Amino acid sequence: MTGTAHYKRLVLELCRAFNDGKISRIDDYLTPDFADLGVSAGPDWFKSSIQALRRAFKDARWDVLGLVAEGTTTVVRLRFSGVHVGEYLNVAPTRCAVSIEQVHIYEGRDGRLATHYCVRDDLELLDQLGVRPDTTMVGETKPMRKKKITVAAAS
Repeated sequence: MTGTAHYKRLVLELCRAFNDGKISRIDDYLTPDFADLGVSAGPDWFKSSIQALRRAFKDARWDVLGLVAEGTTTVVRLRFSGVHVGEYLNVAPTRCAVSIEQVHIYEGRDGRLATHYCVRDDLELLDQLGVRPDTTMVGETKPMRKKKITVAAAS
């Protein structure tokens, strides 16, 4: 089975593997020549980036907000959330909770996922981490920023 429903199921299973921390299962969903478009190629790179994300954010989750597919293309809108406990984007741990919407586009081939492209708002992430530099010019009105949420360290 390699139709639309199959690829939707693969994307949902990939999200579940991310949420459960079962990174080794990711190999089951990707083609050997999988490409993460705009970033790098290869399933190993994709898997290592997911491992880095899970190390940097405690309780990291991808909560699916919407899923559409046509043919071999599947688009998932999700909310990434977690608590920043490790270095990410060259930012030292802040212990801030984050919640960011993202859109991931997957193309399937031969029953597996062959390509991935992600649209995410890294500036919003930096805002939520409280580390985005102030870029307003003298005399400009500063944009309103959301209040930073910090999670206390567990004892």
